[in-house]
Amino acid sequence: PGLTGTIPPEFFLLPRLQTINFTDCTGLSGGISPPVSGSTTVRYVIFKNSPQMSGTIPDGYQTLTRIITFTLSNIGLTGTIPFARMGSNFLTTLDLSSNALSGTIPELSFPSAAAFTLSLANNQLTGSVPLILGTRTTAYTKFDLSNNSLSLCANEGNSSQAGFSTILPKCSLTAPARTDCE
Repeated sequence: PGLTGTIPPEFFLLPRLQTINFTDCTGLSGGISPPVSGSTTVRYVIFKNSPQMSGTIPDGYQTLTRIITFTLSNIGLTGTIPFARMGSNFLTTLDLSSNALSGTIPELSFPSAAAFTLSLANNQLTGSVPLILGTRTTAYTKFDLSNNSLSLCANEGNSSQAGFSTILPKCSLTAPARTDCE
């Protein structure tokens, strides 16, 4: 909690660095630095409840090949979700909740982890929930898209939509279902 200022990009080059956890560091300000090329040991990136931070999600995080948890929650982020796929086959948590992210949810592609947490709640996301999110063959431990302006494509006979039946009870969609999607 006593940390102040910004985090330099070189921080990611610390030897054997596996966990970056800045939870409840209310003195941190500025944006998040992108990881420096060569950051191969980082497994957990957690920036949470640091409201003085701001900026967008920088490029580079999707290239971390060993990341397990990627949490950027309640840190004042704006802009869009800049990646569709994380480069790690080990990712089990993607939490970008409680920011001011806008735009649509990209066709996110995740590894087939035994269980997966996805939270994009409390942002300003719009449009349809990509059907690929409902076609996972393994369970979500958490699937939260609440408090956005999202809709679910409601085409009859769309077999891809069937996967949403198991996750919809856990998901609050605030816009009406659409019937104009394929």
